[in-house]
Amino acid sequence: MKNFFNDPEFQEELQRDATQARDHLANMKPIGKLTAGDSFFFVESNDLPVRWVCVLPHVDNSSLWFLVAADEYPKIGTCDIELPEPHPWAPLALRCSVGFWAHFDDLNVKEYVGRLEGESIADARHRLSEMVVGQVPITEHGLIAEAGDDYRDWIAELAAIAEQIEARLQAEPVVLAKVEFNSSWSHLALVAERPAEYFSLAADTIGTQEPVQVPFSVKLPSKLSGVLLLQRDGEKFDLVYYPANGNDHPPRVVFATCVDARSGEWNRGVDGVWTWSQSLAATDDRVEITIGAEKFSIPIS
Repeated sequence: MKNFFNDPEFQEELQRDATQARDHLANMKPIGKLTAGDSFFFVESNDLPVRWVCVLPHVDNSSLWFLVAADEYPKIGTCDIELPEPHPWAPLALRCSVGFWAHFDDLNVKEYVGRLEGESIADARHRLSEMVVGQVPITEHGLIAEAGDDYRDWIAELAAIAEQIEARLQAEPVVLAKVEFNSSWSHLALVAERPAEYFSLAADTIGTQEPVQVPFSVKLPSKLSGVLLLQRDGEKFDLVYYPANGNDHPPRVVFATCVDARSGEWNRGVDGVWTWSQSLAATDDRVEITIGAEKFSIPIS
């Protein structure tokens, strides 16, 4: 990069900072959930002086966060938030124009590098909202920075890396190592994690309530707010989604083995439960499903 990576002293300083940060990882406690300011390294940017900082949680999923690039490149554009000099992480700039969504389950906690404290996270959130409505304040120094080829090249390189990270996170399938289908009433009620009114009960001749027969089912570890089940019906399988609320619609099935998912659709029953219109089948003793950005590989015994 011009005026950046060609500076030997600056390069040496960055390498020293990166080494100290990685050495610090061994003494850090693992995190159990994401919080504003949590920062990570990613393998795609291991050779660059950049970390990725959690700035904004998804409104419907507290485990899904928007991460932005943070680096020590000295030029500050109109969409960047610069940490104040007294901050222990300064010099550092949050590049609000470069980021991606990531779920806690997608992140490698071994690459956690600490939490950015202070008002800069709130400033970055505000800048993101300004970007959405097209009201980013224009400053002279910001325009000067963005006019330079070196700044544009640096932001373009960060954006390309962000796309690579997001593509990898979305492409990695969730592989179930062991699948045990269970049809007991207590198991299904527990798996579905839904109130009993979701399930139809049949009265016997003396008026007692008995659960209806339900297909064998297994819960898929989806990041959706509701519960996603694969139900076995003989040699076929049904994909069923129990929504978290009345407005919760499952994402489209993009791929499934043995069917053309483009011709399928979600159908909602009177009980509010969604069922995919196509019955699925296994190929080579495995069912492969892609739902939205999530991929599942389920071995069938």
